Amino acid sequence: MHIHVLGAAPVGHLLAFHLRRHAQHNVSLFLSQTQLADPTRPVPAKARLTVESDDALHTEGGFACEPWDPAVNALQAVVFDESGLVRLSKGRDRLAQARAALSTASPPEEEPIKSLIVTTKPSSVVPALKHLRKRIDASSTLVLLQDGMGIYESLVRNVFRVPSQRPHFILGNSSHAVWKRDAFHVVHHRIGGLKFGIVPDPLGRNFELSQDTSVPYDQRTLRLDDIYAGSGDDARYRSLRDTVAALLETTTMHTRWLPMAAMQRRLLRQCVVHSCVQPLAALNGCRVGALPAMYAAQRLINSVCREASAIFAAQNHAENPDVAMGFPSASGLNARLLYDEVMRYCQRAAGARPQMAAHFDGRVLTDIDYLNGYLQDLGKKFSVPTPTISVLYQMVKLRHGLLQRDRRQRSQEPSAAPYLGQDGSEP
Repeated sequence: MHIHVLGAAPVGHLLAFHLRRHAQHNVSLFLSQTQLADPTRPVPAKARLTVESDDALHTEGGFACEPWDPAVNALQAVVFDESGLVRLSKGRDRLAQARAALSTASPPEEEPIKSLIVTTKPSSVVPALKHLRKRIDASSTLVLLQDGMGIYESLVRNVFRVPSQRPHFILGNSSHAVWKRDAFHVVHHRIGGLKFGIVPDPLGRNFELSQDTSVPYDQRTLRLDDIYAGSGDDARYRSLRDTVAALLETTTMHTRWLPMAAMQRRLLRQCVVHSCVQPLAALNGCRVGALPAMYAAQRLINSVCREASAIFAAQNHAENPDVAMGFPSASGLNARLLYDEVMRYCQRAAGARPQMAAHFDGRVLTDIDYLNGYLQDLGKKFSVPTPTISVLYQMVKLRHGLLQRDRRQRSQEPSAAPYLGQDGSEP
């Protein structure tokens, strides 16, 4: 099976590595020049991925690379040689040479995408899939691996509006601790798991038809034949079955397919955890493990968990048939369970810095709209007050806005303002 991976997140490269090594699938990586060690060079045609684990290096080759922006990639190939030096002659107009080369270059062939694993930031998912929309159809399968909620809803509102033309969606999350050493080298320093569920089919097929309803959701076994039964079945569902099978083959990542009801609860718990940890640690400039020891942090976390629990209770009892875009409603997410989940996460990731802090330092959007923003909107939908969730949301927006304003002001200042002495004269 040919699988594409989109996004610079380390977990995406870890999953690509295992899909290639253990399942022998053809894997293509979407790459931009900014992800490379030397952004002046074009994206390579092939790549090797290295995973560092337990002080050992494991390398796998044969990964095809596709440039995210073919025009920029072609221009760089024209202007720079393989060593990064300008290849155009000095005696002629370099711009004219570049235009001539680009005008004669044939556009790259873009094959349809049958299986796409998306590991970009939540705020980048909609723009990225709009960019790839022509290569995705109703027989494609998209795997969304992001922290946060509301991404699927944004996609069906803004990109895949027609249900009959909509691709299949798999929602998942990873608890593996991975960080990136360079563009093709990741460090896997704590083993976790990869859980996923299939979004209900808008055309009515039941992907969980054979599950044993007498056992709890998270203990049920699901069957691939409920997705696609082979020859004679609707070929529209073949890529979905193949993608699920490929994910299950990555046993070293402790992958598990859950019923969507169980997956929905898992994603909501994760959303609450990050809605507490990310804003509090980022706004206060501390590591995740510092939060449980602070009484003020405990009170704020408890308030967020109580508000979220009230939202989920209202959602669970609503008579609205389109609750959560057709997902099974979440039950059993009480405040104590959520609070304990946040504390366990803080202990497990005690030495980690919040990803949101890196968003403050860079020039990218934070994920707050898909964390506190999602819970705030859900509270409004079910008339549940969310004062603590909303204050944290506004504080992050304020901090990010102030930092962006300061950067703009600094960029407009003269680069070398003269120093004036006490008498007003230059030294």
